[in-house]
This record gives sequence, C-alpha cells and structure tokens, in this order.
Amino acid sequence: MEDHLQAAVDKGDTAALAKGLKQAARLAPDPSWNGGERGWNVIADSGAAAATAGNLAEVKRACKTCHKDFRAKYKELHRKRPIPD
Repeated sequence: MEDHLQAAVDKGDTAALAKGLKQAARLAPDPSWNGGERGWNVIADSGAAAATAGNLAEVKRACKTCHKDFRAKYKELHRKRPIPD
C-alpha cells in the first residue's frame, strides 16, 4: 500500500487517493477482515469518499485507522503478497 498510496498523500493528490483507496477496498487479503464497521473495506471506502470530497485530513485519518487495525497482521501474514495494478 505504501508504494501505491504514499506518493499521492505526499502530493495531496486526492484524485489518485480516491482511485487507489477504491481499489484497496477490494483487496483485503483475508475476507474476514471486511467484517464490521472497522472492516478493511469500510475504512478504505471511507478514505476514498473523503478523497473524493477533497478532505485530505479525513483521508489520513482513515489511513491511520487501517494501519492501526491491520498493519501488523498484514506484515506478518501477507507482506510479500503482490498488489495488482
């Protein structure tokens, strides 16, 4: 994710963030991570909606939430998983 979205965050490119986060919402490496109000897809979709609205602060908040909830598990279990373009 970092390689795909961080450059857009650094540039404040909300259009690229919206596109990338919409894609990320469909890329949960484990379907069980999509459950509930803090599911992978829910967080990514909320970030995409914030990006579409031009709200970079809310995008960053969504990113931070996802990182807090999933980063350690993702790195442990799926770090080498290729991300489709």
